[in-house]
Amino acid sequence: MISTLEALKMQLRQAIIQLEQAEKSLHKEEMTHASIYVENAKGILLKLGIR
Repeated sequence: MISTLEALKMQLRQAIIQLEQAEKSLHKEEMTHASIYVENAKGILLKLGIR
């Protein structure tokens, strides 16, 4: 079983990955993809209670 801290770190890492993907999409001028990645990251952070 993973600890609460490890679960939190894993979820934060997932949010960071989504934001990194959004950044890559912006460099390629793929605004729709970037928006989706940002929304995914936002959803992860909202689940954690971070606004």
